[in-house]
Amino acid sequence: MKKEKIILTDFREDFAKELKNDSKKLKYFADSLIKQYEQDKDLGIFLEGLKIIAIAQGGMTKLEKKSNIKRNTLYKMLSKNSNPELKTFANLLDNLHISMHFAYK
Repeated sequence: MKKEKIILTDFREDFAKELKNDSKKLKYFADSLIKQYEQDKDLGIFLEGLKIIAIAQGGMTKLEKKSNIKRNTLYKMLSKNSNPELKTFANLLDNLHISMHFAYK
């Protein structure tokens, strides 16, 4: 697969359904999203991408049950202009099967 910058559009629901049915594409999308964030630090795009991953993994209701984060809070957290608290964000990532790493520069 050719690596391209991820651009999110209004058809994310359809794209999420496609990812749901193809675990390799889902992993590729998640890996690409993380790499893009590491390069451009665009938190808004990263959060919108996490929303696609959440939908692909069963939707917000399922994520709400797994994470104990209210559904409306999840939607707010995964919006372009959000600034989630680290504790809640770490919980979200854990439930999306995404690990977070820190390093001293």
